[in-house]
Amino acid sequence: MPLSISDWSWRETSRFVFLDVPLKGSRVGNVDVFSTDVYLKVSAPPYLFEVRLCEAVNEGKCSATISNGFVNFKLEKQEERVWTRLSHPNSDDKAWMQKEREAALVHAHKRSDEETKAKVVEKREAERFAIRQQMKQEQDARDAIEQAKQDEINKTTTEIEAWKSKEEQAARILELEEANEKEEISRKSTVTKSVSSERLEKETTDVTRTKKTQRDRGRHESKQRRRNDTQGTDEHIFDTTPPPRQSAKIQVKFTPRLLATPMREARLEEEEEWLKKMAEAGRTPGGASKTEDGDLSERNPLWLKDKGNEFYKAGDYLSAINAYTEALRLNNTMPALYSNRAACRLHLGQYTECVEDCTKALDRLTPPVPANAQSRCRAYVRRAAALTSLELYPNALRDYHAAMKLDPGNEELKRDANKIREIIQGSA
Repeated sequence: MPLSISDWSWRETSRFVFLDVPLKGSRVGNVDVFSTDVYLKVSAPPYLFEVRLCEAVNEGKCSATISNGFVNFKLEKQEERVWTRLSHPNSDDKAWMQKEREAALVHAHKRSDEETKAKVVEKREAERFAIRQQMKQEQDARDAIEQAKQDEINKTTTEIEAWKSKEEQAARILELEEANEKEEISRKSTVTKSVSSERLEKETTDVTRTKKTQRDRGRHESKQRRRNDTQGTDEHIFDTTPPPRQSAKIQVKFTPRLLATPMREARLEEEEEWLKKMAEAGRTPGGASKTEDGDLSERNPLWLKDKGNEFYKAGDYLSAINAYTEALRLNNTMPALYSNRAACRLHLGQYTECVEDCTKALDRLTPPVPANAQSRCRAYVRRAAALTSLELYPNALRDYHAAMKLDPGNEELKRDANKIREIIQGSA
């Protein structure tokens, strides 16, 4: 039978109640605190303390602290007034107290169910928010692409219109110049026609006579040249037949292809997509499944991830890296695989590879939403630790600051950031 703790003490104000319960030498790990809005219990085997409060308190705003061999309660009253006593007047009635204990348990179970449902609803809303953010990000990217296309179309259209306008203007200027030139020629010809008609006729006669003389001379020279060519051909006959070609072998190298179709009939984009799907499904291009020689579970990235986690817990970091790498070969879109492999490489001193894996994990943890805040925090911390080992202290400090924004209550992160800051200041 537990021993009741009787040397407790309490004090109050119009708003708060402060209660100090001694632990009687019990270890902190064995202390159990249970509370509702009207019931308190402290179990520190073999000691027990319980009280049915005089009035109700705000359950969500109360706190209990274990320190210096005491459990210190700070309770906020629902109504601001002085109680003058801590326990209810009927606390001495055992049957009444038993009912109060049972009512407190029912209330605690109900509160636990409500909190569980609230967490489920909160998680579901966080997942929906993450999906909405991702859809919004993808839609923004599509809108940016469409806007870029439209801007390019508008730019090209403007350039074409400007070119057409310039060409039309040049054509109008050319037509005007030709009209002016024709008018000038017509005017000059009218003026000179009456003045030089006789001279023009004489020059025309001279030109005709000269052309006739030249034509006769050309005919005579042509006949003489043909006569000379005929005589030379009879005297000298040359053989212009080329010698036969030498035979040789030509080496032809063909581009290797996984499919039987020739390159001229290939559809490269469709073939690459088909080969990629076959690789993701764990099948070779010939149709034989890779899983026929092994366990089907070994082609499942989630199974490989769990296997890698088991190796990591056992301290077998190389096997864990192999499992995560094989899982990434099957599915490279899971950020947890990169983050877990980075943790293994951090233990093995592979700091550069650890930084690369953490960066890839952060690239895939988008958009940044509360649902993936914890994963992003782990990736930042692991990358900061690797950067510290590589003596890249400013970069490591930036990652620690990013992690502290995601987990502001983590004192260990603050201590590590302060150490890096002291190193940077000392080196400066």
